[in-house]
Amino acid sequence: MYEGNPIAFDFANGHRMVNMTHMARAFKKRPNHFLRLTSAKLFILELKKQVAESQLGSDDFKVVDVQHGGKRPGTWGHELLALKFAGWLSPAFEVWMMECIKEKLTGQNHSSILSSSQQLQMPLLMEKEQELRGLVLKLLPIAGTGQELATLAKVDNSIISRIKNNKWDEVSPEIFDRLLATLRRFDRYGLGSGHHLDADVVDALMRITDNKARTVLYNYLKALP
Repeated sequence: MYEGNPIAFDFANGHRMVNMTHMARAFKKRPNHFLRLTSAKLFILELKKQVAESQLGSDDFKVVDVQHGGKRPGTWGHELLALKFAGWLSPAFEVWMMECIKEKLTGQNHSSILSSSQQLQMPLLMEKEQELRGLVLKLLPIAGTGQELATLAKVDNSIISRIKNNKWDEVSPEIFDRLLATLRRFDRYGLGSGHHLDADVVDALMRITDNKARTVLYNYLKALP
């Protein structure tokens, strides 16, 4: 945890990767803001070269690993790239990352020094991501199109599309929190102004498994005075 923000590390099975998406969220930024820099691109090329030339090099070595979905979504970076990224984000954060990685490499269980409430926050973040994605998938057939849902939720349609495809790099913490609250409200009470239906009617609609039939019925009910 860095100032209340969970940062995932994967140092199992010989890996030395850090979730750069989580790192960026702590500073309201995105990994691609850093990765598109010339200095970052040159660093990645040099790191790949040196690893390939070393005895530890392997064909499956990755400096950057972008995971769309699964159990570990996000942009993951090799520990050295993560340290360079941390320094770009904040000197204080860079020092904190150095300490975390040192603890990992010396065998100390980093999670053991966290409070029980802090240890729960990482699974909670993952649960919220899947809840938000589930709401998007659930409400899309009712709204009719992704653009309509995006308009009602007051976000760009690309955000809806990325969440639908379990891609989180472009979803800022502010948008994430606001969209989750909005879609929770839509799920319970209907799709906002001009689309409001009684909560019991919405619950009944959600039990219809045929998306086409559900949309037709929803549009009919929506048009009633």
